[in-house]
Amino acid sequence: MHLETRDSSDGTREIAAVHFACGSQFMSDLYIDCTGFQSLLLGEALESKFISYDKSLFTDHAVVADVPHGGRLQPYTRAETMDNGWCWAIPQMEADHRGYVFCSSFCKVEDAIEEMRRKNPQMLEHRIVKFRSGRHEECWRGNVVAIGNSYAFVEPLESTALHMIITEIMLLLAVLPDRQD
Repeated sequence: MHLETRDSSDGTREIAAVHFACGSQFMSDLYIDCTGFQSLLLGEALESKFISYDKSLFTDHAVVADVPHGGRLQPYTRAETMDNGWCWAIPQMEADHRGYVFCSSFCKVEDAIEEMRRKNPQMLEHRIVKFRSGRHEECWRGNVVAIGNSYAFVEPLESTALHMIITEIMLLLAVLPDRQD
């Protein structure tokens, strides 16, 4: 995918077209950036400044894995302290989805994996998620509106992400005209 940008009539940058590897292109008056942490439209193409919260929110990595629960599906989400951060446990039908959130300045990734595995001996294959807490300077720039992690991510408030996405969509709908005149 390639994003073509241009200067709008008021001099701000905006997306002109989205070009796909298959050769097709897409053009629109308004784009919704829902590309997650990558923020491909707002952050990368339009170069919206990212305001980091790293001076007050230190966590920047998570070890994420499923842990079989043996058919014992708990009716709640659990958060627990770890040696260098905290861990969520979200019950799903097949297994508990677990994530150990920590700061890589104080704990090596390998040490976090080892602790996660020690406290969850049946842990399946893990993956590492690197993230940054903060937000872009604006959520709407040119003809792009960023929703969810494309605009901001504030750990440890990620559990509110679905609510925030719904709220952001409702706010966007409130400012858009409901008909063309």
